[in-house]
Amino acid sequence: MEFKDINSLFRRNEVWMIKFYHPGCSHCKSMKEEWLKLADKLYGIIKVAAVNCSDEEELCEEYDVKSYPTILMFPDNTAKKYEVYKGKRTYEDFSNFAISQMTSFVRFVNSSNFADFYSKEPDQAKVLLFTTRKTTPPLLMALSKELKGKVVFGEVKSTDEGLTKQYGVTEFPTILGLKSEAEGKRFEGENKRHILERWIRDFMYDIRN
Repeated sequence: MEFKDINSLFRRNEVWMIKFYHPGCSHCKSMKEEWLKLADKLYGIIKVAAVNCSDEEELCEEYDVKSYPTILMFPDNTAKKYEVYKGKRTYEDFSNFAISQMTSFVRFVNSSNFADFYSKEPDQAKVLLFTTRKTTPPLLMALSKELKGKVVFGEVKSTDEGLTKQYGVTEFPTILGLKSEAEGKRFEGENKRHILERWIRDFMYDIRN
C-alpha cells in the first residue's frame, strides 16, 4: 500500500487490516506467511494490506507508527476510529479479530419467524443459508452489507426441520434464493465472493422479470 492509495482507505466499505513494517525487522519477516494467508483466505471479504515504512515514511508518520510491525484495523464504518491490533500474530488470530469487527445484516430465521422474514421488505430479494455452523460465514456478512436495501439475508440452522423440509434441503451448507414460500433456487457455484455475488444479482434480475 502506498500513500496514493489512502483515498481508497477513506472511502472503504469493508474492514481493512494494515501491517506497517520495515524490511530489516525480523518479527515482520516471521509473520509474513501468516499475513499472506490472511489476505488469501479472506480475499473479497476484508482488505489486507502492507506498508513498507522505509519507502512510505509519510504514510507511517500519518498513523504514528513507531515500532514494527504495527498492525492497524480500520472498521467498515468510516465514522469509527482505527484500532491497534494487539493479539497474537497468527492467521487464526488475525482472522478472528477482523471478522469480529465486521458489520452483519444477516438475520436468524426459523420456522416461527419465517413468515415475517419472507413478507417484510417485499421489494427486496430473499436469500437463505441453511447451515450447521454456529457462527455466520464472513462471506455472507460481507454480502449482507454490500447488498443492503436490495437483498435480505437469513440464516437457518440445520436443526430446523420445518424449514429444511419446506425447501427440501438435505445437504449443508445450502444457499437458496427464495422464489416463493415453498420454492427456492439453489446456488451451486464455487464459494467465492465474486461468484456468489454475481449469482445473487442474476437471481434478483430473474425474479423481477
